[in-house]
This record gives sequence, C-alpha cells and structure tokens, in this order.
Amino acid sequence: MEKPFSWKYELRSKLVDGVLPGVALYLLVMMLAMAAGPVRAIVGGLGSLLLAVSLLAVGVFSLNRALASSLAEPTRAWYGMAAGTLVWSVALMMMTMDGVTVYGLSSVILLIMGGLVVAQLWRENLSTGGRFFVVTLLLQWGVAVLANYLNWMADRIALQEWIQRSWGWVAVAAAVMVFGWMMVRSETRLQRTGAALLVVTLLFFAFALGMG
Repeated sequence: MEKPFSWKYELRSKLVDGVLPGVALYLLVMMLAMAAGPVRAIVGGLGSLLLAVSLLAVGVFSLNRALASSLAEPTRAWYGMAAGTLVWSVALMMMTMDGVTVYGLSSVILLIMGGLVVAQLWRENLSTGGRFFVVTLLLQWGVAVLANYLNWMADRIALQEWIQRSWGWVAVAAAVMVFGWMMVRSETRLQRTGAALLVVTLLFFAFALGMG
C-alpha cells in the first residue's frame, strides 16, 4: 500500500507546490501589469501613487510573512515570490512616473551589484523566504532589462530580429523542460516552487520578446 500512497502524495505536491504557485504568480504579474496603465489614465499620477503605496504595503506584509520562522518553508517561499513581484512592480511604476529609465547602464550596474550582494547574503544562510524574495526581484528585473535591450537592437539591426525571436523560442523550450523536470524529477516541495518561479519567468521573457 506504500507505493500508491507515495505516488498520490507526490502528484498532489507537484500540483500544490509547483503548478499552483506558478499559476498564482502568473496571474499576479498579469494583474499588476494591466492595472498600472488604466489607473494612470483614469485618475492620473495621484491614483498611481496611491496604487503604488498600497502595493508596497502588501509587499512589505508579504515579506514579513516570508521571513516568519513559524511558517512552513514552502509557505514562506510563496510569500517571498509575492513580495518580490510586488516590490519590483512598485519600483517600476515609480521610475516610470518620474521618467527614470529602467533599462539604462545604471540599471544594469545596480542589477549586477544586487546580484553580488545577494550572493554574499546567500552564503550567510539567508532564509528561505528571503531567498525567494531576492531571486524573484532580481529575475524580474533582469528579464525586463534583457528583453528591452534585445527589442531595442531588433529595431535597429535586421538580423537581430531573428536572433531576438530565437531567444524567445529558447525561453519557451527551457520553460517546457523545467516544467517537465518539475513533474518527473523534482524531489522536494521547495524544488517544485523554485521550478514554478523559473517557468513563469521564462514565459514572461518570451512574451516580452513578442512570442505571446
């Protein structure tokens, strides 16, 4: 009787810890992306500011829960992904309102610096929720910067458009492979949640390159 029970548990874990967080993260990113424009158009800068403050409050709450040692690690990972997504959305919204470029050289340098800081914190036993928070934030930031540069180059170099779309197809193929690994080879709940984060990030990278 052990095998059927184990198989059912594994399947349930792959759905609850892998597929469900991926779908939830996808919907969260889509909702945030679609909300900023209409809010700015309807109520102007003040409405965008109020939306940003509200999202920041939810993001800080999520980060607080991600760092709460009383919660199970998969739950902290969920909160960490939500916090990273919300904080990045607020940062993007504020920089757009102020007319600050998100994709310039300074952004690239800051992204590299953030990666180095995270690597050092990781070595100092950064908590699970904290790891998912910073990885989600840096992944979304990095994907936005890379996709912007590839699209910029595609507008100026004819051959680059083919390379741009090739990157998109590679991202889609990678997302399929990661999803397959999660469903077949993953062993822990955190592995499945991390795979879900990577799948969603790869898909949004492909969409940003015009593959959607």
